[in-house]
Amino acid sequence: MKRCINLIETNRLERNNEGLNYMLMHEALKTRSISEVIEIWAEYFANDIQYVQQIANRMKSEFKLESIQYIYHISKYKNFLVNRFQKYLHFYDKKVASNDQQFNKQPSQTQIISKPEFKDKALPFDSHYIERQDIIYVKCPQLIDSFHNGDYNMNSSLYKLKYDTNFKQILINIMYSKQTQKDPGEQPKQYDQQEFVQLAFYLQELQNIFYFHSQDYSIVADSFLIINFQDEIQMQINFADYIENLKLYIKFMYFSCERVEFWDKLMEQIGPYTQLNLETEYYYSLLKKASLILQSPYVSYDEINTSKEFFYTYIQTSIYEKDEDLEIYSMVGFAESFIKMKQWSQGLERLQELFKDKIQSKYEYKYIKVAIYMAKFFRFCDQFQKSLDIANLWLIQWRELLGEAHPNTLELYGLIALNQISLNFENNDTIIFLYKYLKLNQTAKKQFDEYYETFRTTKLAQNLQLSDE
Repeated sequence: MKRCINLIETNRLERNNEGLNYMLMHEALKTRSISEVIEIWAEYFANDIQYVQQIANRMKSEFKLESIQYIYHISKYKNFLVNRFQKYLHFYDKKVASNDQQFNKQPSQTQIISKPEFKDKALPFDSHYIERQDIIYVKCPQLIDSFHNGDYNMNSSLYKLKYDTNFKQILINIMYSKQTQKDPGEQPKQYDQQEFVQLAFYLQELQNIFYFHSQDYSIVADSFLIINFQDEIQMQINFADYIENLKLYIKFMYFSCERVEFWDKLMEQIGPYTQLNLETEYYYSLLKKASLILQSPYVSYDEINTSKEFFYTYIQTSIYEKDEDLEIYSMVGFAESFIKMKQWSQGLERLQELFKDKIQSKYEYKYIKVAIYMAKFFRFCDQFQKSLDIANLWLIQWRELLGEAHPNTLELYGLIALNQISLNFENNDTIIFLYKYLKLNQTAKKQFDEYYETFRTTKLAQNLQLSDE
């Protein structure tokens, strides 16, 4: 710890005010015990939501999405995030492991599986520290005893969280970081009956935090929301707060609800009311519905074509508050629509028309999925060299930062290996890249099996020919 502090003091404190917190912490450690410093700074970080949000945004800009939920654990919402919300996230993690990547998680017979053992240790904190935790962090409410059941206690934890827009935004940010929202065309998660009931229960609990809930696929406001029409100023404040919370609820449902009926109904509810400034939320509904249609195994050509037009509409729209993530989502959906319809040449032509400049923007990570789709379409149209060039360009730029296991890295590995095989200039990296690619999903594994057999047969034939000579 001393080395760490000295390193920070030497390298960080000279940068204007950037090292202010480091300096204060360093000074505190000179005169106080470590447990006292932890207590002081735990309370500081817990209450400074803007500072915690800055750290989380920094993690997002560096594509370290898995770190975001842990950053928020130092906030005053720690109890809820760890003890309640983690159940939902753990459930989602379990589904990821048990779907496409399950074959890659099975231990081999040569592996020795052992459970680590830990010795009990007494924590060096007294009862005073434990009492302070109850003051620093908001208590976790019993969500089942919600406002729907008449809990109007203004001092309750549930009441405080229900009125806290920062807290709701944090929930949404964590859901974004866990990528609970599937890309258009990705296979939806499959649940057995027990898992489906569990997930429905968790989502019902989470909905209790918002002003709104879903009833017969419609959004219904809680009964306690009463706008005072006698006081014009207070009415404006209440109404603005109402709209802000409605937007947060729609964003929450965007990451959690996969029922087309809900999004159909929502477009009916908010579509006519243009004066409410819900244009972005309307597009959330429109594009979510289009994505769910693409994910369905039973979808008609006309439905796919309609979804494609929805995605194209948002790409071309020029609304004031255009959501960048939603725009990329639309680009992916637009490309995926052509794949579903097997319109390779038409898709390549439209993608080049719309996204050619973005493909060259290798320094802007937000376009990496668009680049991957462009490489796919070049490959579909037998333009293997152009596909290979795009994949190489983006892999070189982003592999080190994303890491070997990132889905985008694996996708690029696959494109490079498959194009090398198609161009008949395989090298030592080809089979290695192909092996890495198989870890992406079951589709990649099937491609690996197919091409590996061809690759092995070709090499065997070449070796036999050399031995005959």
